[in-house]
Amino acid sequence: MARSALKRFAPIWLPLLVLIILPAALVGGYMVRFGYDPQEAWLAVRHFSESGTRYGQGFEERNFAAVRQGMRGDEVHRLLGQPMEGHLVDGKPGRVWRFSLPQPGKTWFHERAILFDLPPGKPPVVSGVWHRFHSADLTNEVP
Repeated sequence: MARSALKRFAPIWLPLLVLIILPAALVGGYMVRFGYDPQEAWLAVRHFSESGTRYGQGFEERNFAAVRQGMRGDEVHRLLGQPMEGHLVDGKPGRVWRFSLPQPGKTWFHERAILFDLPPGKPPVVSGVWHRFHSADLTNEVP
């Protein structure tokens, strides 16, 4: 009897299952893999086909997650390696080091960047960490 009820209601519950369970699983995956909150994970699911991210050579999320405010630039460099952009600007340390960039033609990406304070006569010091799913049109926006 229970089996026949499942067959009879399959046209109803199967689409609901796909429409609810699949997106929930994808949101959960983004939350676990990237550490996003539910709202940001949903944004990543919604823009999946429009997203593409290039990471620096040897980049690892777990090393990026270890960066903390107050770390010196040389410590960050040792931990993460060469950023894709911003390490040196006109021969001086850059204020923003980008470890990920959007793929050409994509409008969303997983942004990984570090903001530094540049005290005169001292090494750069981490003042912020950008770890977000972001529109490629807004890459120069400071959170």
